[in-house]
Amino acid sequence: MVEVYHVQGKELKKLSGDSFEFLNGDVYLVKHGFKLFIWLGSKSFADDRAVGAWAAQVLDLENDDYQIRTEPEGNESEEFKQLVNFKVVEGDTPGFLKSVPRKVIEFKMYRVRDVDLTDLSSSDDIEISEVPISRSSLDSSDVFVIDGYDIIYVWIGKNSQVGEKAAGNRLARKLDVERHRNPIVYVIHEGDEPPKFFDFLEKIARESKMSETGEKVTKTSSEKKSFWSKLKFW
Repeated sequence: MVEVYHVQGKELKKLSGDSFEFLNGDVYLVKHGFKLFIWLGSKSFADDRAVGAWAAQVLDLENDDYQIRTEPEGNESEEFKQLVNFKVVEGDTPGFLKSVPRKVIEFKMYRVRDVDLTDLSSSDDIEISEVPISRSSLDSSDVFVIDGYDIIYVWIGKNSQVGEKAAGNRLARKLDVERHRNPIVYVIHEGDEPPKFFDFLEKIARESKMSETGEKVTKTSSEKKSFWSKLKFW
């Protein structure tokens, strides 16, 4: 039996019928046997592991045999296309990673660098400064912490120093502890960034500029689940 769900806010709406219209800004789940397919619209900016962990809890999929597969729009597997009759249309609704904020959210990007390498120290003279949220701000010589409110990236430049890496991780933990929620913290290395990292960077840069001009800001909201290790992504 195939079950199709639409992610709306922090709820799943079960869809009925033989054919479906998938909004390209949204996320849909398809459950079939011991498989859960996560369809990601091209404009959803969703994190598949966050959605998968959350959906597994909501659907009570604690069984170790469950497998989860991501189905990006335009690159769906043949198995998925055989299971679901759907067409993609333009649009979105307040979804798993999109909701109307109750307060203005500030996104930040920090540069972590050792300003004095002459003493051969890997930990002294660490300077942390805020930089514009932009791909062009990244520098291979340093470490950068991108504070996306509920998602934090620690970007490790390929020529960065050991002390900078340690300081970047400490800063990420500090930002984590200061919040009344559990942001997802990713440590990534230059040249090995996840596919949507730069999209995410551009997105929060746009939203940061919008907040400065008083326009509505879209809040990202992801939850870290302790049982991720039980889920099998294939």
